[in-house]
Amino acid sequence: VNFNVVGNNGTLQASADGETIASGDLVEEGSDVLFEAEPDPGYEVKEWTLNGDVVENHTGETYTVENLDNDITVTVEFEEIPPETYTVNFNVVGNNGTLQALANGETITSGDLVEEGSDVLFEAGPDEGYRVKEWTLNGDVVENHTGVTFTVEDLDNDITVTVEFEEIPPEYYVVNFEVVGNNGSLTATVDHETISDGDKVKEGKDVLFTAIPEINYQVKKWTLNGDIVENHKDEIYLVEDLGENIAVTVEFEEIPEYYTVKFGIIGENGELTAESDNEPINTGDKVKKGKDIIFTALPDDGYHVKLWKLNGEIIDNHTDKIFIYKNLDKEITVAVEFEKDDVSIKDLNTNRLLVFPNPAQGKFTVKSNEIIKKIIMMDISGQIIINRDVNEFNTKIKTSNLKPGVYLIKIHTGKSVITKRVQIIN
Repeated sequence: VNFNVVGNNGTLQASADGETIASGDLVEEGSDVLFEAEPDPGYEVKEWTLNGDVVENHTGETYTVENLDNDITVTVEFEEIPPETYTVNFNVVGNNGTLQALANGETITSGDLVEEGSDVLFEAGPDEGYRVKEWTLNGDVVENHTGVTFTVEDLDNDITVTVEFEEIPPEYYVVNFEVVGNNGSLTATVDHETISDGDKVKEGKDVLFTAIPEINYQVKKWTLNGDIVENHKDEIYLVEDLGENIAVTVEFEEIPEYYTVKFGIIGENGELTAESDNEPINTGDKVKKGKDIIFTALPDDGYHVKLWKLNGEIIDNHTDKIFIYKNLDKEITVAVEFEKDDVSIKDLNTNRLLVFPNPAQGKFTVKSNEIIKKIIMMDISGQIIINRDVNEFNTKIKTSNLKPGVYLIKIHTGKSVITKRVQIIN
């Protein structure tokens, strides 16, 4: 009795009537000879041969020759155990996305056979605006899993995987809106439907705000989340494509009134100018309510101010070259009349008074050929800025602490009170 393994990957032993024998041993006629194959791990019997002929339909690990009646040679050959494979099916339930799969990193199609032990990765691709609703494995919902990937590890049976998509529900954002102060109201609409302060509005919607000012008021400013909406004072404000919680406010202001200011001279012998906020104005101009207007009379040589008129009425006890109308509240007409100097005024005019430099920066000097008794300096609103006793022929006035603008100076001498204008340009 001869026996051996063809190739490797296992061992073969034999026994005759229960006694172990070695290949080449003599065995009595009539004995039963049992051959036992032991494949290495991962291998199995491929085939047996008896005297060179394949033993058909027999791949078990034992083979018996009964009632031995001639010399025999038995072989066994092993082969690697082919891996088990399982069918992998997968599909999308409904529409709204795609599903693909990879086994051990290689793309597969639904219905392919995949080796046992493989990891199978499923990747869902929801359409825009959709998300994974649920996964199923062999008909059972995969609990608490709505990610776009799903992995079956260590495959050990046929599987069917499905994914279902659903529309992503829209976000909703809080819309707050209010009027700062009073003097009007504010409404808001979405898709022509009125909403209330604090309502939640669907993401992506346009929110239209409408400001309704009271009579004689207008929009002063809008704010969005605390920031001023630049260059926008319309009564309509639109927030497009809502993407966050928002807070909108509107503030109203009184519509400014303007009044016509006319001015001129009665007769001849001089000129009359006017300004407001350091800007010259022309007769007939409209000036904003509440503004102060400075009128300056410029008599010709040898003339002085005789009188001022406001809306046809003489302004009592006022013959200065400067007339200030404060807090404009109506249309006004201002006129000045000049008259020729008489002897007494000529005597006064012998005082040569200088204010220089003008415009002034940092300081200016007041110089006279008469003793200066007092200097009073006022801003255009009439507020006294400086009230100084001098008793000198000249004095210096510091201006470094004054705001730029036009100021009036009344210079008192022993014989006259002279009003001058000085512009500060610090």
